[in-house]
Amino acid sequence: MNVVCPNCNASLSVRDEYAGKTGKCKKCNEQFTVPVAPPVVVLDKAKKKKKKTQQQNNNQTVVYVGNQGTTNSFALSSLILAIVSLVLCWIPIVNIGLCLLTLVILIVAVVICVFKKGTGLGYIIPSAILLLISFAFSFALIHTIGEVGKRSLKEFQEKDKIINNMSK
Repeated sequence: MNVVCPNCNASLSVRDEYAGKTGKCKKCNEQFTVPVAPPVVVLDKAKKKKKKTQQQNNNQTVVYVGNQGTTNSFALSSLILAIVSLVLCWIPIVNIGLCLLTLVILIVAVVICVFKKGTGLGYIIPSAILLLISFAFSFALIHTIGEVGKRSLKEFQEKDKIINNMSK
């Protein structure tokens, strides 16, 4: 814990086990009693308003627990999968399956975001954008491969006709 020397106001770092014992300031060498840390009270976030006045009167350190500071793990997962999908978008078969999985997780993340009032929104928007880019690139690649295949088949059939006409 951090304490302040009552003589020279130097900030000192003291281990918790020395609370209530006499110590010496490293700066001014004055002896003083290390103060005892105030008790820590753990409260649920919902009870925050009720305990606010008690906190001021009792000089307690209050730690609030609950969904404060939590994040939407589905949103983070969808962002990670969208990045992986974008990296693997040159393998269309793998990417389409990965995009569909990411889309399902993204929908769950949006539902959680709506019910938890914006939790994870910073992950949802970029993952949706990356997912759209990945989908578009995969479908463009599939279309290009299909067109190249059609042209190759057409050329092969034309050459086959020429060969068949020559052999007759």
